[in-house]
Amino acid sequence: MNPWENASVSHIGGIATPAGAFPVSYLVEKTWGGFNDYGRLRTWLVPRVGIVKLHRKGVSFADANLIWELIESRIVTSH
Repeated sequence: MNPWENASVSHIGGIATPAGAFPVSYLVEKTWGGFNDYGRLRTWLVPRVGIVKLHRKGVSFADANLIWELIESRIVTSH
């Protein structure tokens, strides 16, 4: 295990994305750090759907920022 990395579920609750509103999501926050490379990754996970939102803010030799959101999803319940 890398002592410079840490991840945990920091919040359980609803989340809204362009794909719709999800009443239950888990916000997993991960931080990392090292020589000239550190940052924070926030990932919202929804059961039976997966990742619906992601924010990455990092610093290496330049800023590395990313925002991603799910824009469409379909759950097949039967054939």
